[in-house]
Amino acid sequence: MLPGMDFRKEFVDALTLLAAAFGRVVEQGYERPLLVGGGAVQFYTGGAVVSGDLDVVTDAQQVFEEVLVDLGFRREDRPGRRGL
Repeated sequence: MLPGMDFRKEFVDALTLLAAAFGRVVEQGYERPLLVGGGAVQFYTGGAVVSGDLDVVTDAQQVFEEVLVDLGFRREDRPGRRGL
């Protein structure tokens, strides 16, 4: 972890999975997805601001979703919820 940064283990674990997913998207010839929103704020403030979501922007949405499922994520299937 970087000096002065205080991240929850769950956040670090999630970023690790996202990094793997981003890498796989790039390996398939697409631009690297970007972490935005609350998760990006949490990262750039060193954990001073905590967020419960990780928003990602990518031009390769379908590829990104397939990579996430391949890494063990599951598609949201609860009634009234939106997900992958």
